[in-house]
Amino acid sequence: MNSICGPDAMATGWIPYYKHIGDVPANAFTRHKHSWPAFSMLFDSGNETPPTVLSGYRDWWDKIINEKEFRGGNAIIDVKLFCGEEGYPSKVTYKYKGFVGYTPANVQINWDIAGNPKVTVANMGGDGSEGSKVEWERDCAIIKHWIRFKIGKVGNLGNWMFTGQWAPYAWMMIRYKICCDGKVEISFGGSFIPSQWYYVKWAQVGTYDMLNITEAQIDGFLNAGDCKDAPGAYHYTWRGRGSQC
Repeated sequence: MNSICGPDAMATGWIPYYKHIGDVPANAFTRHKHSWPAFSMLFDSGNETPPTVLSGYRDWWDKIINEKEFRGGNAIIDVKLFCGEEGYPSKVTYKYKGFVGYTPANVQINWDIAGNPKVTVANMGGDGSEGSKVEWERDCAIIKHWIRFKIGKVGNLGNWMFTGQWAPYAWMMIRYKICCDGKVEISFGGSFIPSQWYYVKWAQVGTYDMLNITEAQIDGFLNAGDCKDAPGAYHYTWRGRGSQC
């Protein structure tokens, strides 16, 4: 019996912070008919930019999860694929973590010497759910983990005000394929809102920026409504190898 261990994979979803819609770089959000007040309120409830390098799960917890500076987060860790002598998988073990995030209530301190820092005075917890399953191919296991979450009470209220529907669920997905020949393919996906950063071996390997979406994609998110899953896609794929363990 041989075994292959794969790298840890993690994703963090977040809203970039801007005090006013006028501070946001020109894009579909600033041109949209709901740029003010809805999207101005959304960006004013934004998060700190996540770190690009982490030392492990504990560091992710300390710097992002415990600080409540995220909208959603999920991880697949400690992956181990067991393979028979014929080269076919017999079982796979792993751990998964999913966290529904928070909507910060921010103020901006007008200290020129400190660069007008963002100060979070409160965090409102969101609601959501998570799930995981394993699928099998001839010589590979495919682990999927997803997290569903509302982008926050502010976004939920704004969505109802302008569409007559409660906000849809934002979501994030990790698709982790590990094979008996040692190949590993990790695909990260999610709804078009929020922004997402992707980590493998606890270093950032890819990003998805919600500021680059189109007005049609914004409308698709708003009009999904009433707690359905918002439109999205896979945004980044990492390919590498596991190790004998």
